[in-house]
Amino acid sequence: MDNTTSLGAEIETMAAVHGGVVLDASRITFADSSFVRMILSTHPRTDLRIAAPSRRVARLFDLAGVDTYLRIYPTLETARAV
Repeated sequence: MDNTTSLGAEIETMAAVHGGVVLDASRITFADSSFVRMILSTHPRTDLRIAAPSRRVARLFDLAGVDTYLRIYPTLETARAV
């Protein structure tokens, strides 16, 4: 099981327990199309909020054209406050 699969499973579990998830993406140093695919598949089924994405993650979301579709917040505090 790779990290993306593990993260996706953890998000699904936490969303089922808590009704939503705030993903602190500030320390993600590597992400690729499998990460974007996992986020996109999880997003419609949960209240998934992505907080403070690292520059690499923000760039990946921008290049993939999903940055306007996802709920992305500039800080962890902002994402939690919603």
